[in-house]
Amino acid sequence: MNVTVKSSSLVDVPVDLGMNPSKRAVVSDPMLAGLVTVFVLAFFVPGKIAFNAGPLQLTPMRAIALVLMPLMLSRGRIRWGLPDAAMAVVFLVGFITFAKTGGPVRAAEAIGRQTLDSGLPYLVGRWLTQDRHRFEHVVRRLIDVLCVFSVVAVLEALFRVNVHREVWGLIGDAGRGIHPEMRMGVTRVKAWTDHPIMFGLVYASVLPLLLYARAERSGCFGRSVNLKIGLCLLGVFWSVSSGAFAAALIVIALHVWERRGPGRSADRWAMAWVGAPTVWYGLDFLSGRPLMRILMMKLHLSSPMAWHYRWQLYRRVMDAMPGHWMLGHGLSTPENFVGGYAQSVDNHYLMVLLNRGVVGVTVWVLFMVAACLGAAKWVWFGQDTATTRLARAVCFSIVMFAIAQFSVAVFSTAGVLLWMWMGAAVGLGQACRDEARAVRMVATEQEGAPA
Repeated sequence: MNVTVKSSSLVDVPVDLGMNPSKRAVVSDPMLAGLVTVFVLAFFVPGKIAFNAGPLQLTPMRAIALVLMPLMLSRGRIRWGLPDAAMAVVFLVGFITFAKTGGPVRAAEAIGRQTLDSGLPYLVGRWLTQDRHRFEHVVRRLIDVLCVFSVVAVLEALFRVNVHREVWGLIGDAGRGIHPEMRMGVTRVKAWTDHPIMFGLVYASVLPLLLYARAERSGCFGRSVNLKIGLCLLGVFWSVSSGAFAAALIVIALHVWERRGPGRSADRWAMAWVGAPTVWYGLDFLSGRPLMRILMMKLHLSSPMAWHYRWQLYRRVMDAMPGHWMLGHGLSTPENFVGGYAQSVDNHYLMVLLNRGVVGVTVWVLFMVAACLGAAKWVWFGQDTATTRLARAVCFSIVMFAIAQFSVAVFSTAGVLLWMWMGAAVGLGQACRDEARAVRMVATEQEGAPA
């Protein structure tokens, strides 16, 4: 990225900073770049398309991940930082909690699957942001596919024809059943994902990047940005999910605050990071009710039945925690969840609490915070450049997921994208730091130069 440093002379000084926009960097390792592109496209294969390899159920995404993981670690040239250590702690705590109830072998199998489904997407996000053009190239392809599938979703919404299940069903069991629930006169679309809410969250997660491209008047994510924004909003609508609607409103509100908020960028985001939690907990204090109940009942966008169901599941988790607060139930199933109830509690934090205890949910929250604030000095409170604005756009997706997790368990493609965006946020934070340091160095040299 070229940044111009204003000097006291009549000539501005351009500095080549951060992520290299040259196309050569994209093909410097064509095998790795090709596998990453195929890996991202594999997000759109239904999860039920799989074959068993011993104890591991291999989906196409996992099969590619097995090949890609060692290449990413050996040839990815990723610059490690503290947020990466937080990611490692998440998996370490998971292994400890799983080993407590299932033994080390079963724990290793479970963490191995999570590494392929979560750890590798995180590394892909880290690797992509080592080069600006490479990141834009892959994200552009991802958005283009989503736009096409937004149009295809019309068949499922209006005629209950899930094209993804029909096509992949020619190969194996792709889960042909259409989600039976109808809202607003249409079928809730899940397409290649496992649930309509996940379908909507996937589309909401790319909106900040498209809004960034539109505001910057940049072709970084392809042409017809306004059309792509409309198609992604259409994808959110086809989920007919209040959770996805709220997610889209959150990222739009963050974008408006970014572009139209009061004061300098540093003051604006200091106000947001301090003010939002203050208002949140102030509401909790004034109401005299548990914060979770306020979220489910007073702030809900769903039907009374939906929030009541979530509240009952919340109570079931709380009833299951005595004696397991620190490390959770691991791989075992609590007694009051045996029977017709799945472990999905429509709240990602409570699900982590149930499985990994207070330690697990704490490191999970700290990991998301580290991804967004690991380079806070440069991303949120430093220079206001195109790089920092792109970094903040990626962070908006993470913030959106962080809020959505209060009312839904994040899995399927949405869960994979959350990890990839966290890796991208860390990599972009490093680019913002490099950019700020280079600008400062050039400015210092100019000040010390003889007149």
